[in-house]
Amino acid sequence: MLEIIFYFMIYHRAFGLFEILVCVVIISIIGILGAKSLLYIYKKYEIEKTQYYKTISHKNALLQLKKILDSAYLESLYIKDDKIVFYEKIQERQYYKDSMLPCLINVFNPESIKLASNLSLEFLTLRSGFMPNCNVYNESLEVIFVGESFIFPNDFYSNKFRAKVISLTHKNLTSTMPPFLQNREKIKPYLYFIKDKTEILLQDSLKLVRNKEEYTILDKYDSFNIRRLDFGYVVELCVDEVCFSDVLHSEVL
Repeated sequence: MLEIIFYFMIYHRAFGLFEILVCVVIISIIGILGAKSLLYIYKKYEIEKTQYYKTISHKNALLQLKKILDSAYLESLYIKDDKIVFYEKIQERQYYKDSMLPCLINVFNPESIKLASNLSLEFLTLRSGFMPNCNVYNESLEVIFVGESFIFPNDFYSNKFRAKVISLTHKNLTSTMPPFLQNREKIKPYLYFIKDKTEILLQDSLKLVRNKEEYTILDKYDSFNIRRLDFGYVVELCVDEVCFSDVLHSEVL
């Protein structure tokens, strides 16, 4: 195009109407092509931005679900119809010297069990001299004992192995008598402190029900699955035909 302009400048010293129209047409074609390219780039950017935000939102939803399930007794995880039911761990920690120690211990000395009208036992202490004064000791708690016939997760939701906490410290527990001990069944040296059960509703939207209050985790999704492995669980969330997964590790008592 520059050659054309120089040619007319040298030999004609001015532009004729035809030459101006040719330049206008060429510039218009370049402008149209450039506008189409810019429009295509902008639309692609908008699509990628929308997809990116959706991906971040879905990954955040999976992280929320993982965090919720990380706080659960995985042994109590019970999947039924359109909901996942479980008990969350009850825990409080206090500083002792250079450590954060738990207020509740779920392992006890089986030889310390005393049976009368109630049940009492002594926990295995973490450190001598640790004397916490935790708020959780004053809460209304229940305790699940594990007998030889205990079936996970079903017996978390029966009254056979359940008792109410009467008094609780970091050293001792006194509770009502769990019904399974009436048959003189052997008891295993660990237990679970529980309050209200928690639910994840698998409906049109993913919802969390905790303390009788409902929270929406994700408005729309394709599926949410939990698969058991030898070392824990795999959780998988699928949205818009794209799936995200993570792993929950079981605690070994």
